[in-house]
Amino acid sequence: MRVINENRHSVQCLARTLVPISYQQQIIKRRRPDEIEAMLEAYASLKLHSLPNTQNLNLSEDAQAEIWSWLDYENAPANSLEYQLYRLCWYMLENNLLSPETEQKFVQRYAFMPRRYDKIQYLEQTEVFMLQELERNMDFFTFQDLVGYLSRHRLHQAAETGLMGLKQIKKDGQVVSGSEVIECYLKLYKNLHMDAQRELINRGDHNLIMLYIKESEYGLDASNELFERGNRAEVEAFIARYRLG
Repeated sequence: MRVINENRHSVQCLARTLVPISYQQQIIKRRRPDEIEAMLEAYASLKLHSLPNTQNLNLSEDAQAEIWSWLDYENAPANSLEYQLYRLCWYMLENNLLSPETEQKFVQRYAFMPRRYDKIQYLEQTEVFMLQELERNMDFFTFQDLVGYLSRHRLHQAAETGLMGLKQIKKDGQVVSGSEVIECYLKLYKNLHMDAQRELINRGDHNLIMLYIKESEYGLDASNELFERGNRAEVEAFIARYRLG
């Protein structure tokens, strides 16, 4: 199987070199580890996560679902076919772009797994899903897990906005305010999308708002919301930053 060069100039060129869905299923049903590995490596080499609107060029959902089921072979003998398939499943989970459905199954089981996010950022839907799950279950992941991920990846826009509303999280076994994570995020990236700026102001955390006004790379654009909030120190800091008046 030909391994695709990352430097192709168009998605159309990439599409002509990929494995048709019907062939994906045939390769999987043959259960030949060398063939499956070659297919997974070819898709991994495309770096599809760095290209827009390419989910249709990825392994099909049916193929991913079948490979996902091979996690059940974890305790198979090391030299067995089943264990080879289990290892190939982990290759896919660590290296391949996953569909939203498969990626959400993955994070429900493993949450923030450095073996994956060191190579591939989670999809926007997955980032939002994880923050929502944390609101329902404080044990879903910890401060250390989230900050580890944030140190590698700036959140997609919808997830960044969601982060600004994070209420609490566990850190070293104790429940702490989500403001601690947000402070780390602001110091890492120093700029927020407009919706996230609005959510930050709506949060009403004076220290975070002052931090953003003073240290944001491009400044605060949500000035209407800031003035409506009416905190004198924040307004004065904003005016000083832009030398208004």
